[in-house]
Amino acid sequence: MADLEAVLADVSYLMAMEKSKCTPAARASKKLILPDPSVRSVMYKYLEKENELHFQKIFNEVLGYLLFKDFCENDSDEPIQQLKFYEQIKTFEKTECYDERKKLAREIYDNFIMEEMLSHTYDYSKDAVASVQKYLLKNEVPVDLFEPYMEEIFTQLKGKPFKKFLESDKFTRFCQWKNLELNIQNVELPESFSMELRSLLEMLLQRDVPKRLGCMGNGADEVKMHSFFCGIDWHQVYIQKYTPPLVPPRGEVNAADAFDIGSFDEEDTKGIKLNDTDQDLYRMFSLTISERWQQEVSETVFETVNSETDRVEQKRKAKQKQHFDTDEKESDCILHGYIKKLGGSFASLWQTKYAKLYPNRLELHSESGNNKPELIFMDQVEDISSDFILHKNENCIQIRINDGSRDGRIILTNSDEIGLKEWASSLRSAHKLSQDLLGSMAKKAGKIYGSERDGNKTMYILGGNCSTKTSNGSN
Repeated sequence: MADLEAVLADVSYLMAMEKSKCTPAARASKKLILPDPSVRSVMYKYLEKENELHFQKIFNEVLGYLLFKDFCENDSDEPIQQLKFYEQIKTFEKTECYDERKKLAREIYDNFIMEEMLSHTYDYSKDAVASVQKYLLKNEVPVDLFEPYMEEIFTQLKGKPFKKFLESDKFTRFCQWKNLELNIQNVELPESFSMELRSLLEMLLQRDVPKRLGCMGNGADEVKMHSFFCGIDWHQVYIQKYTPPLVPPRGEVNAADAFDIGSFDEEDTKGIKLNDTDQDLYRMFSLTISERWQQEVSETVFETVNSETDRVEQKRKAKQKQHFDTDEKESDCILHGYIKKLGGSFASLWQTKYAKLYPNRLELHSESGNNKPELIFMDQVEDISSDFILHKNENCIQIRINDGSRDGRIILTNSDEIGLKEWASSLRSAHKLSQDLLGSMAKKAGKIYGSERDGNKTMYILGGNCSTKTSNGSN
């Protein structure tokens, strides 16, 4: 897996060099712009659905850790010593010199164990301190000396500190970075690429694994049979008789690993075949090499982008707060955030709206927030497209409505692919729950009024009245 990541990193580097004409200034000029903080609502649902909204997952991500650390050091109401303890232990474990490790072990023991025991603030088990003391008394400092404390540190950090972090602005910032990471895969392919090459890349870069070339049932044969490879003799490829179309100059690509890559010769690679275990590694291979991407971001633009985003958000925060509550914590709002609606003259323009989805309605607020929102009640909705429709070269959600005064469709889209999927899923769920509720009430009314038909007629009236009632946070 690491070898494939290195190759992909090299390819990305080569493409970036070509696109930027090899000038560092041109590469640096492409700024990363984080999405609006309201993306938190979408990303919370996405991370929860993907089982990534838990301590270990976020803590072990480079940017997640940096933002959690920032929260602990600057935003927490109470001091969180466990994180400093954890960092000191990790430094100790990475220290190779035995004498330096002995010195650091004593400092950790004095500052994070003895000091807390003397001040009666020690919050760890007796077994943990006994284990450390046993080795120190023998003047031994194995790399795993403080291992008994690690699980207890994690237990404490994933409790109240992590729960508070999830409620903080630092988690919102994590959602912004995560959303950017997931959507940055939408690569614009150069027009110079042939139709066959574009098709190959688009199919290989499919986010949905079952639709990805090579993952639809026939493995590598799917790739081999693609039209881009028409005329290729795969037996000649296997016995290495083809001349490579490109031989990168040694030492110029992925400098840290270029010589390792170059060291592969015929004896190293001939006859190698992927077994079932190897296939399992690549079957669910993610499009984003998250760890490498986050590591590079953290070492280069992380602080700069955060500072610039803080400055921009501070300017608009007061104005935005008048119109949109970005938390909606006290309401029954299912999802909220910016979305685009097809409107204007002849329904030909994309209008930016701030949408709020409640169990019984969808509110579409103007960007300024000065006008009354457009209300779409769930009992007016006849159908929500089960899949995206293509409109004006955009993937869109189509809502068909009929409320007596209008009979047509509402088209919604979003440049945020993750967000668009969450909006589609949440809209369909809200609509289904609304239908189920109205159907259940209709049956009860039918029993009361003596017939299913009368019940349904009554429920149509009741449904209209119910739909005009507002949930928490409504106008």
